[in-house]
Amino acid sequence: YDPVFLIPEKGKTFGQIGPEEKSKISHRGKALAAFAEKLEVMSRALLGKRSMSLPMEEISKAEARLGFQLPEALRQFYLRFGKGGKLFTSESMNDILTFQQMDPEDDDFGEDFAEALEQGSLLLAIENQGVWTMYLDLKTGEPWLDWGEGRQDCWGLDLEGALLYLLAMNATGFLPWGGECDMEDTPENRELLGHYFHFILDGPMAVFADPDKGLVGFRSGETQICIMARSQKALNDLERDTNIMVSMF
Repeated sequence: YDPVFLIPEKGKTFGQIGPEEKSKISHRGKALAAFAEKLEVMSRALLGKRSMSLPMEEISKAEARLGFQLPEALRQFYLRFGKGGKLFTSESMNDILTFQQMDPEDDDFGEDFAEALEQGSLLLAIENQGVWTMYLDLKTGEPWLDWGEGRQDCWGLDLEGALLYLLAMNATGFLPWGGECDMEDTPENRELLGHYFHFILDGPMAVFADPDKGLVGFRSGETQICIMARSQKALNDLERDTNIMVSMF
């Protein structure tokens, strides 16, 4: 149908443009561009001017070793955060696998990784006490969780949402200041947070951040949120301006 669908602003059909240009204006292309922007916001909030970026060449090498190409969202994720470091370890919250750990010979995760591949899934992350494990279904491209009783829905999130929520959770141990505070999920409270944060994810698994002040927050329950900060001053200013009282970890 590409020769039929006209792009009014270009005066051309989809059949008359190249794949790169088509990707930029397609719904999926726009969604991936929006996801890349959200990863940039999270990177600035978590790291400031530092970088954990991984060269695309390293991603391509990992894909060649694994024998399959990763979904574009996962490529974008590792392109921005692929060096991992403390952010990807249980010192922060959950173990998020780096490419080096995606290996059947890995001392920590090799056995679980190999077993997942045999079942058509890619091991992505493990909760720090082993409560749940996150996988990517290589056939459907959808994430799923195992809480010890088999395959379950991944908090109602797609792959992009699951990766962003993982980052927000791992801010808990990665950033030095912050904690939980009581806040019900109401329109009024969402509006309040919206005055001070960029919403990265909406809904019951909300993620929000202020990249300029180094603040990352997420909803940890129906009546609680967690907010972490790169500096104590940023957290103190937030409490002063919003009357949100953070119970420090």
